[in-house]
Amino acid sequence: MKLVVQQRLLFTEVELFHAGKSIIIDRVLVDTGSTATLFQTELLESIGLVYAPDDEVHEVFGVGGSELVFQKQLEKVKCGNLEVREFRVEVGWLDYGIHLNGILGLDFLLDTRAILDLGVVLKP
Repeated sequence: MKLVVQQRLLFTEVELFHAGKSIIIDRVLVDTGSTATLFQTELLESIGLVYAPDDEVHEVFGVGGSELVFQKQLEKVKCGNLEVREFRVEVGWLDYGIHLNGILGLDFLLDTRAILDLGVVLKP
């Protein structure tokens, strides 16, 4: 997993797979304090992942505030050499006052048994 510090926050990029399509998303915040992984709505539309009336909707809370999100299952989420198949993510606007396209949460980090080595973090 390539890690970079920007605006004093830890970011990476991930690749998402859905319905035979994939997208690479940059500016994904690595957040051990987030229980779930979230991605920005408009980006996921490009691989056909959109809200459906039967999707579960709930409110998430964090330092940046709260928002309504819906849940979707992806075929695979990959970050560097770490990957999880059939992984459930939350989808929302992520309007938290900083530019980010997603949040890689503790659920992904635990499922992949990730080890974060902050000694190799790239600084701009």
